[in-house]
Amino acid sequence: MSKRLELENLYNTRDLGGMPAHGGRSIRNGLLLRSGYLQRGSERDRAQIAALVSDTVDFRTDGERAERPDPDLPGVAAHHIPVVASLTPGVTHEGGADKLALRRMTADADAAKGYMCSLYVAFVTEPFCVAQYARFVRLLARERGRALLWHCTAGKDRAGFASMIVEKLLGVDDADIRTDYLQTNDCLDPEIRAMLAAPDAPAALPYLFTAREEYFDALAGALERLGGFDAFLENGLGADEALRGALRDRFLEP
Repeated sequence: MSKRLELENLYNTRDLGGMPAHGGRSIRNGLLLRSGYLQRGSERDRAQIAALVSDTVDFRTDGERAERPDPDLPGVAAHHIPVVASLTPGVTHEGGADKLALRRMTADADAAKGYMCSLYVAFVTEPFCVAQYARFVRLLARERGRALLWHCTAGKDRAGFASMIVEKLLGVDDADIRTDYLQTNDCLDPEIRAMLAAPDAPAALPYLFTAREEYFDALAGALERLGGFDAFLENGLGADEALRGALRDRFLEP
């Protein structure tokens, strides 16, 4: 699975390097990184990221970025590709978004779960979301000297689906894609436990702040209705077999 980087404050920053992929090959180390938002990184974390990365992709909304702007990293090009157009409780993390989500769903875990499942479906059915992920794929295809890093806030949903896209393009097995998605819970375990330990923690909280099998299954079902993940990559994101071959040549070990 993806490997967690040894950073001080960026707990969910991982390298896809080493994951088994197309034709028995594996993803090269140090080229494809996923993360949560970078502002919380220590000075040492930021220096380490700057040494590894040539481009970052921020999937957050304008509001999230205004509240927690990414640090300026020397020599690193920053790209903003918001996956959802506006405040989305449970996914975006503007100051008011989470409060709104909890107010709506405090005692209704089933509603929270259904809401999150619908968001994962939207990633592959809403035209705005699809167009933004297509932008991400075009950026992925560009030549660069060092790693590409993508992130949202927690690195769970928007960045999580971006990671699935990259892994599928490179031929990672579906079971490994699922396992890597769920690995976010291990990386964020201390933060999740602290949230759940609060005496006033609402019943909906686990559904809003963890990666869950139900969300992956909702996404998989939506992709199946579109003809499968491979069809979505080609028809939705413009990733034909020629592009996939070029990406594999660049990002997979010989």
